[in-house]
Amino acid sequence: MLVNSVLENLFNMLGGLGLFLLGIREMTQSLEKVSDSFIKDIIDKFTKNKYMAAFIGVIITVIVQSSSAVTVIVVGMVEAGLMALNQAAAVIMGANIGTTVTSLIIAINLLSLAPLFIFEGVVFVFFKNKFLKTLGSILTGFGILFLGMNMMSSAAKPLSNLPIVKEFLISFNNPIIGVLFGVTFTAVVQSSSVSIGMLEALGLAGTISLRNAAFIIYGQNVGTCITALFAAFGTGKVAKRTVAIHFLFNIIGAVMFIGLTLFTPFLQLIEKIFSQNIMFQISSLHILFNVVSTIILLPFTDALIKLAYKIVPDKKN
Repeated sequence: MLVNSVLENLFNMLGGLGLFLLGIREMTQSLEKVSDSFIKDIIDKFTKNKYMAAFIGVIITVIVQSSSAVTVIVVGMVEAGLMALNQAAAVIMGANIGTTVTSLIIAINLLSLAPLFIFEGVVFVFFKNKFLKTLGSILTGFGILFLGMNMMSSAAKPLSNLPIVKEFLISFNNPIIGVLFGVTFTAVVQSSSVSIGMLEALGLAGTISLRNAAFIIYGQNVGTCITALFAAFGTGKVAKRTVAIHFLFNIIGAVMFIGLTLFTPFLQLIEKIFSQNIMFQISSLHILFNVVSTIILLPFTDALIKLAYKIVPDKKN
């Protein structure tokens, strides 16, 4: 009986993750479809100054809801000679901030409206108007996302009482285990938004604390670079240097925040501010990671570029 119950909850959790992935994919692909050329035009026109470039990176990622998509576009533009490395570095930093909006939306938890989003979305999909069709896909994806998160959360509650699951979750207090899990999981699902959403679902179920989640979040930000790495295969050195800058930014940020977590009452402060809501605790940590890392590292883009040249050097004659 116990085995059947565990398997049922495990299947429900996997099904919830599948719905969550489908919802994110439907939403982001629909947004990308209507904004791809717009993104390239905006990046081309408004990224001459690195601070403006970072701001543009934030805005377009909020619109598209995918830092990976923006980063891949940036890698392509650098490869085509349409953008310099210092511009690309700033846009990528901004994109990392923009993608945190998804975690904030999830933390608001609009689960009660999910069926309405799906119904309206499906109705709009049947319209002939292209804009309404796209809007329908976005709304449907949004609703499916929340349904998936609710399934994950509901299935996680009974599973979290199992001793092996408790030990597994507690193990994330170890910085190395937490970071490695965050990197691996995000590399597999190809989306930091999905992995942060799953953490928030576990938080909603009461199965994970901010301390347990913190090191996973730092690893997730590194793992999201994998998509850009794939995009750089078969490209030239300049595109590979762009990916190297993306990795450096997130690795340096992870090291900084691991230090903050281990040696300061940083997490306790977040818990105090959002004492009643673990989902907002997780979301705010994710936002702070990217905002603080950008504020600190944006003035040093030239130094990051020099490091990228050392990682991907020019061939000697």
